[in-house]
Amino acid sequence: MQALQKKTPDTLLVPDLNRHPEAVPDELEALCYQFLTELLRKYHSILPPAWYDGRSDSAVGSTQLAPYNPNNPNAAGISSGGDSPVLRELVYNELMGLGKTEAAAKEWGAVAAEFELVCGQKGSYTRADVMTFLIHLRKRGLLQSTIEKDLKAIKVVARVQGWQFPKLPLRRMNPDEVRRTIFAKETVGSLITLGRQGLLSRVELCYLALATTYGLRRIEMVKLNPSHFPDEHHLVVDTAKGGRRTIHLIPPQIAPYLAHFRHYEPDSLTHLFHRIARKSGLSTEAGYGWHSIRRSLATELSLTRVSTLNVLRFMRWSETSIQREFGELPIYAKRDQERIDREIFQSHPFLPYWQ
Repeated sequence: MQALQKKTPDTLLVPDLNRHPEAVPDELEALCYQFLTELLRKYHSILPPAWYDGRSDSAVGSTQLAPYNPNNPNAAGISSGGDSPVLRELVYNELMGLGKTEAAAKEWGAVAAEFELVCGQKGSYTRADVMTFLIHLRKRGLLQSTIEKDLKAIKVVARVQGWQFPKLPLRRMNPDEVRRTIFAKETVGSLITLGRQGLLSRVELCYLALATTYGLRRIEMVKLNPSHFPDEHHLVVDTAKGGRRTIHLIPPQIAPYLAHFRHYEPDSLTHLFHRIARKSGLSTEAGYGWHSIRRSLATELSLTRVSTLNVLRFMRWSETSIQREFGELPIYAKRDQERIDREIFQSHPFLPYWQ
């Protein structure tokens, strides 16, 4: 095991056989998954372009292995038979330089790589190229909301390469087409109950406690490290989407589970969620993830007597989005996070399952 620790990248988490023997099978599974992910990123040779970013596309075609160039370890290098694609690297570097999250940079970079595979490697692209990619996305059966999100990545390509992204009179999206997956309150309660009965490992219970208590987004989980748990009573969350850093209270019901925290990268967190669901006998279709729990928590809290403003602040929505709903009120209403947390915990839909 010591030899394995020396040869694997620093980001890999080697299970401790002495401390948690009951968690070894699950952690070995996660280790193998993460190792393969890091290996694919290093040698960038496998299609679909974002196999490790949660995207899938069987219609892209076949590939050839792209040799690894240590002098140019870009994030794009997927070979379709000739030159190594570069759009993934361009988009990734652009977004990282602008201060976006690495998860977003990787996701949009994957879209750019897919665009390049469909339209070829060029110094600039035309309206015809964009329409070809748009047809490709529609043939994949993607929702209109997903298509519009993917086109934003191509707009980044246009900005970096210096060409004009064409005006596309896309049809207005029907609200029914926006698919926001959500779990029923009873389903979340079942996940917690079964997990506490020994179905889940300590690490899995830790992340389930974080998700069901605070509605953490995946990117907020990725940003967590041991320093975000300064003591057994407080959790520091680097809020996503431009929100402020939030210092939450830790309710006593979940404190023992958070003691087993360990950091995971985005891909491993997605894998972790689906493993929890699978162990609990929950069949999750495409689109389900940690955010499905967040939506469930927000829905249940909105049905309580807690003020809507405090719900939004507890769920860490940005001040800009809150002001759109409440105007100047958030500016004048002092934010007392501890008081907000205590009020939320009194009406929290999922905390009773952790007692």
